[in-house]
Amino acid sequence: MTLLDSEPSKGLLEKHLQTGFQLAIIGLCAWTVLTTQELSIETAKMGERVLSLQAQVTTLQTATANRYTDQDAERDRSSVYDQLRLIRDRLERLEGQ
Repeated sequence: MTLLDSEPSKGLLEKHLQTGFQLAIIGLCAWTVLTTQELSIETAKMGERVLSLQAQVTTLQTATANRYTDQDAERDRSSVYDQLRLIRDRLERLEGQ
């Protein structure tokens, strides 16, 4: 074997390696495109889910807006205490007679 004989095999090996690298790069590019497309679809689905959840939250806020609030409770509690005070005063007057 001479130096000239080994050179063509090196060139052939390099061509095979280049072909392998090209196939790997093409495979990675295809994988990237498919993954990007899947992510785009999933993002669109998530956007629809968010819109649906926002609509549900709005519906719940509207439904609970007319519920019993802290202010209503305080008003009712004050009313009950006022009535109890009146009854206690009346009872004290009756017992005092």
